Amino acid sequence: MEKIELQRNPTKPSNPERRSRIKIAFDLDGILIDKPPFIPKRLLEWAFKGGDGSKLHYRFPKTKLEQWIRKLSHFYLFRPPIRKNIEVVRRLAKDKRYELYIISARYSFLKKETEVLFKKWKINNFFKKVFLNLENKQPYIFKAEILETLEPEVFIEDDPLIIRYVLPKIEKTKIFFYYSDPQAAKKLSGVSSVSSLKEIDFSAR
Repeated sequence: MEKIELQRNPTKPSNPERRSRIKIAFDLDGILIDKPPFIPKRLLEWAFKGGDGSKLHYRFPKTKLEQWIRKLSHFYLFRPPIRKNIEVVRRLAKDKRYELYIISARYSFLKKETEVLFKKWKINNFFKKVFLNLENKQPYIFKAEILETLEPEVFIEDDPLIIRYVLPKIEKTKIFFYYSDPQAAKKLSGVSSVSSLKEIDFSAR
């Protein structure tokens, strides 16, 4: 894995028609790394989005105390790997047909925690590039900017608000909504919904 960084302008292929490898972009938290156990969903929604989590807005913790709490909640022992999905990524990483990326909206103050997590859970060699939100933009804006330039064939995301925002901007990308609540999957149209990465045929273009 290359050094974790925000690359403002991912390199576009000089000739898209000749691009041979299939680019697959993953969100990190909720897809490969689980959410903190024993913390109510409503509390997480408030901490990350404010309110009930239904609006397209994400809170940036401005005080040192808020950032310390957020850093603690991202300590690797509180963020266990989703092993069934890690195994799929491990297999894809060994296959030369694919090129793997992480697009995570984690803010800049979580860079160290993210680097430690990648090493501890031994996923640091799976990805060509890890994009972090080091400029602390609104997550949906950050992800849209990266996706529009990176142009992956596949993108997997677990936040329906972000999916609705990026969907019309990346029409050539196949988006999968990763869900834990079947009711949430029923409310999101225009994308495929999965509860495991094993359900995706990554070879299909």
